Amino acid sequence: MPREIIVGWTREGAGPERASAEVLTIGSFDGFHRGHQALIGYTVERARALGGRSVLMTFEPHPAKVVGRGAVRLLQAPEQRAAWLEGTPVDVLWVVPFTPALASLRPEEFLEQYVFQAGTVREVVVGTDFRFGVRRSGDVALLARMARSRGVRVWALPSVSVGDEPCRSSEVRRRLRTGDVEGASRLLGRPYALWGVVQTGEGLGRQIGFPTANLNWRNEVLPAPGVYVTVLRAGDRLWPSVSNVGRRPTVGGRRLQVEAHVLGEPGDLYGRPVELFFLKRIRAEQSFPSLEALRRQIEADVKTARRFFADRPVEALPADWFRPTWDGAWYEAHRAELRPEELP
Repeated sequence: MPREIIVGWTREGAGPERASAEVLTIGSFDGFHRGHQALIGYTVERARALGGRSVLMTFEPHPAKVVGRGAVRLLQAPEQRAAWLEGTPVDVLWVVPFTPALASLRPEEFLEQYVFQAGTVREVVVGTDFRFGVRRSGDVALLARMARSRGVRVWALPSVSVGDEPCRSSEVRRRLRTGDVEGASRLLGRPYALWGVVQTGEGLGRQIGFPTANLNWRNEVLPAPGVYVTVLRAGDRLWPSVSNVGRRPTVGGRRLQVEAHVLGEPGDLYGRPVELFFLKRIRAEQSFPSLEALRRQIEADVKTARRFFADRPVEALPADWFRPTWDGAWYEAHRAELRPEELP
């Protein structure tokens, strides 16, 4: 957890260790997938080697929300992103408000004002595809040129892959759009999760024998419509569940909904914040000729989920899947594969 959290455009006068040599990483970190974890891990490693401080610089809101670069949908709800930022192993977390004025800075201006101005940054760690400045016109070559004249080292990490799968936020979103939650999980290092508050539904599930917790979700990305094996976290408790993402075409539904049938007795969930973790897709959304046909299919879906949890009980699943915890073991196991390059 960071020892110092700064929200603002400047770090002047912040913290008792202000004069420490610093290693800085910069990014939006949408989703905190394995590629992001590699960047953060190497930043911490380099800071320890220097006997200095590791600094993570990120932006709020996401830059694409300000400059209107396409319809970027973010993977994490604000509550999840805040928890993951606060759970990183860096010494300093610096959250910079991203504004139109910041977006209009030339690349050189951005580096002068945000990277080199403090005078304590000794190294910078970024991905090889790092872009910055107005219209994303700055790149790692420009960063390296300006850093070299100031005696600052720049490390560039190639894109991280899990097997043959590139770890990019866009790839995680693509996997989720197709319902491939297992593929998304491999890139994230944990199951994809929706955060939201349980709200009152129409009671249809209860009428046919399968009551559901209806989620008022805050994420911008949903898995493809369908039925999934899920885990619901309410407070410190984890509950096996089977969930539906869709519009309920059998009853003429039009509004997209997320409903979780808990395989247990979680008590009253109404009004409580929960996270819903997607482990496996059972089937696509379907329309049935009657409520009885729908009931029989839900019964079969529940049996499928119970078989899944019979083989893999919730308590036997990795605890770190269900909390914003830094996976240092993964970083150490894959450190040799990262191949960071010091730019000339």
